[in-house]
Amino acid sequence: MTYSNAYEGSKKLIVAEILVLIVAVGGIAVQVMLAGGVQTEIGTAKTAASIGTLCMIVTIVAYIVNLVGLNQAGKDEPFFKTAFAISLITVLVSVASSVLTAIGYESIQSIASLAGEILQIFIIIYVISGIVSLAQRMKDTKLEQTGKKMLPLIPALMFISILVRLVNDVFGKGGETVAGAVNIGTAAITFAAGIIYLILLVKAAKALGRR
Repeated sequence: MTYSNAYEGSKKLIVAEILVLIVAVGGIAVQVMLAGGVQTEIGTAKTAASIGTLCMIVTIVAYIVNLVGLNQAGKDEPFFKTAFAISLITVLVSVASSVLTAIGYESIQSIASLAGEILQIFIIIYVISGIVSLAQRMKDTKLEQTGKKMLPLIPALMFISILVRLVNDVFGKGGETVAGAVNIGTAAITFAAGIIYLILLVKAAKALGRR
């Protein structure tokens, strides 16, 4: 049996994740620029703002490609359908977060942003579960075992990143330098999780392509 929809969808998920990783690198670059008080330099601030704007555009493109990929893959695997539904909710939460920021409700915006990050973890869980399910149906033991190993690892890394940042936001008193270092560290953890996730997606696409 072939899973052409899952195959084509997984290729789109790979593209989306590559875009997400590009945004992550841009985010880390911005944090490095703004760390240590260099935010007072007008040139550096403008460069950081430009990178931030570019990252926002790439993020929107990644959201769209990811949604299209999940929707297509969902035709062959129910777990992807669930991931697609959660992704739609995540997009709505992201839009709400941006609107709240624009009108000055920063406290509510923080909650909306946190909710979006937690939903993203659930999307990853369902995508990996979908890969494991497809591997079982294809009798691909190697891919199945890899997926099962990644299922707790990737969400755990993402959760640790969120937790560290929350603890620093609530209890941290080290000033902007410490905050910047924490942001860089958590972004690096998220980036590592993204790389592992990308590798799994590539393996899944290859396995599906052989069907």
